[in-house]
Amino acid sequence: MTLINKNLSNLVIIPARGGSKRLKNKNKLQLSGKPLVLYTVEAALKSQNVTDILVSSDSEEILDIACHDEKVSRHKRESFLATDTSTALELVNHIITNSTRTYDFVTLMLPTCPLRTYKHLDQAFDLISEDDDGIVSVTTYNFPIDLNVPVKGNYINLNDQSPLITGNTRSQNHEPNFRPNGGFYVARWDSFIKNRNFWKGKVKYFVMGPSDSVDVDTKFDLDSAELLIKEKANE
Repeated sequence: MTLINKNLSNLVIIPARGGSKRLKNKNKLQLSGKPLVLYTVEAALKSQNVTDILVSSDSEEILDIACHDEKVSRHKRESFLATDTSTALELVNHIITNSTRTYDFVTLMLPTCPLRTYKHLDQAFDLISEDDDGIVSVTTYNFPIDLNVPVKGNYINLNDQSPLITGNTRSQNHEPNFRPNGGFYVARWDSFIKNRNFWKGKVKYFVMGPSDSVDVDTKFDLDSAELLIKEKANE
């Protein structure tokens, strides 16, 4: 479905805090000649399933970078929501609680997932049924979780059922496991009001490939995203 045809509304919230510890000022760092945060803003702008976009930041510079289109609104984040321990979920809860308008959907899109595009979001909305509460983008782990190595103190602490003990170490023998990639978290507005998160209820998942799911949190991640953008440009 598309929200335009269904007369439904969707508020996209993009959190882009000014401070970051592991990669300083990451939301405004240049990625292939463009500030990181703009990749997510532009993906939301191009989507058929977005009504309004709200960029939240404690940094006026980031808000100036991100809010260049009339469809994008500024949200100057309060200091208590801009600490190192503040979460995106707390921000969404705060915005919705204080919103003067209601929507049919609320969507959280993290700027640390710059290779997610509008196509991913539109394809995900096509999967939402009338009785679904939402959909979340995920990607696979690079290595089977079953082959993890638990430790205790200074020693490896495997139980006898571990594939590393039984010898069942072929990755093809293990079911894929998924993790959220920050591309998007979509919830029906009423469902979010009731549950206060994106995971409760009938929530579907949308699988994105590893090359579209780079999570920019370090310089290595930023460099990896740069290489992937260049590769995609040459395809």
